[in-house]
Amino acid sequence: MRKKSIDEKDIEIINILQRDATLTNKDLSEKVDLSQGPTLTRVKILFEKKVFIGYNALIDYNYFGYSINSYGIVTILGEGLDTFISKLLGIKNIIDVHLLTPQETNTEKTKTIAFLIMAKSIVEVESIMNEIKSIPDIIEFKFYKSEKIPNKAHLILDDKDVM
Repeated sequence: MRKKSIDEKDIEIINILQRDATLTNKDLSEKVDLSQGPTLTRVKILFEKKVFIGYNALIDYNYFGYSINSYGIVTILGEGLDTFISKLLGIKNIIDVHLLTPQETNTEKTKTIAFLIMAKSIVEVESIMNEIKSIPDIIEFKFYKSEKIPNKAHLILDDKDVM
């Protein structure tokens, strides 16, 4: 649900902090052409409105040897969804999970889940895949090795997002 009263200056603050959340209030104030007090107030209000929900460090997993990214897409029987998700989230190397909904009407009998695997070796990927395949109720399992294509890591808001 969208909250009211976000203006162009707030959008500017959001976009700047998405790119660099380590900016000091002084530096942010200079970038948005406001004094420090109003800038800090706007940031606090954005947190209160839950526009900002926290700050995260972006990790280069390659530093730790996790150089292989792979995606899995699994179709399971719908009644096994909770068990499957619970077991999938228990695997250390699974870092992102999505329940996919097809455009066509889906019977409640099957569910499709996509997930990202980070691994240090092909052997580790194969081990993770075998662990996933052992989870009951899997109807279909597809696996894709991926290569990161440099892109933007966030959505840039514009004047159409002002409320």
